[in-house]
Amino acid sequence: MSDDRPDIPEPMKREVRQRCGFGCVICGSSIYQYDHMVEWSQLQEHTVENLTLLCGTHHDEKTKGLLPLATVQQANASPINVRNGVTEPYGLHYGPKAPLLTVHLGDNKFMAGVSVFPFFVDGDPLIFFQSTDDGVGLYVTLRDDYNRTVLRIWNNELIHRADLWDVRFEGTTLTVRDAPGDLRLVIRFAPPADVYIERAKFQYNGVQIDVKPTKVTVGGQTMSGSAMINVGTTVGWVIGDRHPEIESAFSWQDISRVPVKFGDGPPAVGYRQGVHVTDGSE
Repeated sequence: MSDDRPDIPEPMKREVRQRCGFGCVICGSSIYQYDHMVEWSQLQEHTVENLTLLCGTHHDEKTKGLLPLATVQQANASPINVRNGVTEPYGLHYGPKAPLLTVHLGDNKFMAGVSVFPFFVDGDPLIFFQSTDDGVGLYVTLRDDYNRTVLRIWNNELIHRADLWDVRFEGTTLTVRDAPGDLRLVIRFAPPADVYIERAKFQYNGVQIDVKPTKVTVGGQTMSGSAMINVGTTVGWVIGDRHPEIESAFSWQDISRVPVKFGDGPPAVGYRQGVHVTDGSE
C-alpha cells in the first residue's frame, strides 16, 4: 500500500458495511477487510461501488489470483448475509475454563468461579457467563423496541440481523448503532475470562437497562460502583417477575416499564429460552 493513499472515509465504510450485511460477501464472516474489487492501482480512488467486504482468507485468495474478480463481483451483488437476513455465526474464543469469570457492566463488576449472571429480567438473563464440562460460554441477548432479538451470542457464537443500521467489529470491540449518535451496544471481548459492556441499551418486556461507563440505570434507579464475587455462581440483580430458583440480594419487582412497540418488521434472531443456573456442585 502506498504511503500517499488516503484513508477510506468513515461514512463510505458504513455504507459498504450496510450493503454487504456486515460480513464477507462470500462466506459472511464478521471479521473482514475492505477490498477494492478493481485494484486501487488502476483507479486511484475510493468509491462505494468498487468497495466490498472480504474475510482475510478470501482477500488473500483474490490478491494471489486464486479468486477471480468476477466471483467477487457476483457475491458483492448478492452478499450471503443479506440473502439470509442474518450474519453467519462467528465463534468467540471463550472455550477453556478460567479461575475467575468477570462481567464488567459499566463501572459494576460481577465475578464468579463457575457462572456469572449480572441481571435477570422476568426470569431471563440477558448477559452471562456459564461454565460446563466443555468450558466457558458467553451469552448475550440484545432486543429492539419491538422486543425482537436483533443480536445474540449463544455459547460463544455471535449472530445478528443483517439489516441493522450499523455494526462495526474492530479489534476486540463490537459496536451496534440504531442511528447516527444512537448507540445500542459497545461490547469488548477479552478472552478467556472477561467481557466489558461499556455502553448498552438492554430491553426486555418494557424494562430498559441503560449502561454507561460510570453508571447503570435500571428503570430510573442508578447502580454504580458495585462488585459481587462468589466461588460458585454470582447472581446480581433480579428485575421484574422472579423465578423461584433464582436468589439475589437485589430485587425489583415493581419496576418502571415502557410500552413495547408493535408493528411489522424483520423476524427476530432465534433465541433459546431457559437457562439452568448451577453453582458447579452437580
